[in-house]
Amino acid sequence: MESKKPLSLLLVGKIGTGKSSTGNSIIQRSSFVSKRSCKGVTVAGQLETSNLDGRSISVIDTPGMCDGTLPLDDLRNAFRVSLQLSPSGVSAIILVLSVNTRISDEEIQLFQELGTIFGRDWARWLVVVWTHVDQLTDDGTTLEEFLEGSPRQLLQLMTAAGGRSVAFDNRAADSSVKLKQISLLLAEADKVLRNNDDEPYTSEMFDAATLAANPPLKGKKARRLRQQEVMRKRHEQLQKERSEAGSSALSTLPLVGWLISIFSSNDASSSSPSSTLTSTAMADSV
Repeated sequence: MESKKPLSLLLVGKIGTGKSSTGNSIIQRSSFVSKRSCKGVTVAGQLETSNLDGRSISVIDTPGMCDGTLPLDDLRNAFRVSLQLSPSGVSAIILVLSVNTRISDEEIQLFQELGTIFGRDWARWLVVVWTHVDQLTDDGTTLEEFLEGSPRQLLQLMTAAGGRSVAFDNRAADSSVKLKQISLLLAEADKVLRNNDDEPYTSEMFDAATLAANPPLKGKKARRLRQQEVMRKRHEQLQKERSEAGSSALSTLPLVGWLISIFSSNDASSSSPSSTLTSTAMADSV
């Protein structure tokens, strides 16, 4: 390895792809919990650091994505917390995919969600790691043959990532095989650094992507949401006061719903003068 610059790698991927096992292979010890269940083991980011030939390598394991069970906003917050474990940013984002099965609609959705979460330029920092490649060897198939006929979305992503891709066998018994695949991965991460003029992917970039995906609301819709938030907090405060006073636990939700409807109707009436005139005319006729 020519470069001795410290590297920080952010692992992302679905549960069951071998994401956490890949992290263990990189740091050469079993620190990340690895399981193949959609009851995700990694619920918060975990940072581990290793030293390889005098070079500091930091790996952040992130919550595993699984069949859309975690709302996008919750997933975004989990990634944000994970990124904050490396205040100076990460050198590369490692997307872990498995050759166990062909790329499915779920993986395609995964690509789209990650692009939304990390921003449209996220492929500048992307390296794809393919796990379970020992199965390809058993079948007499190469990774290139496996990728033939892959979905257009995957090919586009690979092209955007500059073709940076590494095959990983996390079960390899030969230490020389393990060291070689780690060396290849770090070489790809070094390419990311060079291509980006040593600029890491940072929390600030992540926040900018979040803002781009969720532009601030304006006008009446924003005002209505603020009013609903005020009502929600007032409801929580009332419940707290009643609980502290030991009073009966009657819900104030009907009152909150009524107040929200009043605000909503006020918005609607203020936006339509004709509706106000019609109501007045009906009242006069009565």
